[in-house]
Amino acid sequence: MYFLLKLIVGWSIRLYYRKVKIRNREYLDHHGPVILIANHPNTLMDAWMIGHICKQPIYYMAKSTFFSSPFKKWLLGKLNMIPINRRSDGATQGVSNADSFAECYRILEQGKTLVIFPEGTSIPELKLRELKSGTARIALEAEKRNDGNLNLKVIPVGLFYSQPEKFRSSVMATVGKGMHVTEFLALYQENASLAAKQLTVKFREQLERVLVTVENEEQEELVQELFRILRSKEEAMDVEKGELLLKRIKSDIEEIQLMRPYLILEIQDLLIKIKWQQEK
Repeated sequence: MYFLLKLIVGWSIRLYYRKVKIRNREYLDHHGPVILIANHPNTLMDAWMIGHICKQPIYYMAKSTFFSSPFKKWLLGKLNMIPINRRSDGATQGVSNADSFAECYRILEQGKTLVIFPEGTSIPELKLRELKSGTARIALEAEKRNDGNLNLKVIPVGLFYSQPEKFRSSVMATVGKGMHVTEFLALYQENASLAAKQLTVKFREQLERVLVTVENEEQEELVQELFRILRSKEEAMDVEKGELLLKRIKSDIEEIQLMRPYLILEIQDLLIKIKWQQEK
């Protein structure tokens, strides 16, 4: 069933998106278990996209509310999805986090690939939200159970959609080099919570290298609005050009905020006028 769904989803992705660009695909090749961590801007499409770019079968951690009936639990299990109870959703009957974590350890010990979105929820924004420490705990516990000999690698994937809502737009998936976690194993055995927090900081650094991120909501709004206006000048902007434009806008805004912050208000006023004229 998994491979049948992958064929259907792959065909649908090629139909909907004009181009799917994968940067550094060779980093996905690893002789051992892998945890893929990714940003989460586009709900289920993010999971489908990662499944599309990976040659090997992958397993997903998903919120338990998707598994609300015996049929859904059976079906999603066949699709390699593992339920997890989140604090924000409450517990789903029949779902045990202990069992789900045990399943993750089993998958990794078999040398397979697990996908986790450590932000926890999907929001279409540039700002990389706080990462949950669950990914670090799974990685460290899996290595601990195997005396640090599992050869587990955590690999970041940055997803960038040129125009997520538009048919025949483009997607860029940037893969990072990734890292092993055994250097945190000694600390994990002494203080599991501290080790997970420190490793989560490293995961954030890994993700930031493959993403265009902003610092706060004000910067997010400014960068996104400038990107929308400048992108509209080109009807079908290539995803690489779009990513480059976004990086340039972010860099320019950061320089202005540092060197000439008084210009930010002028830019915001101009954007309001331009938006009003476009709507009119």
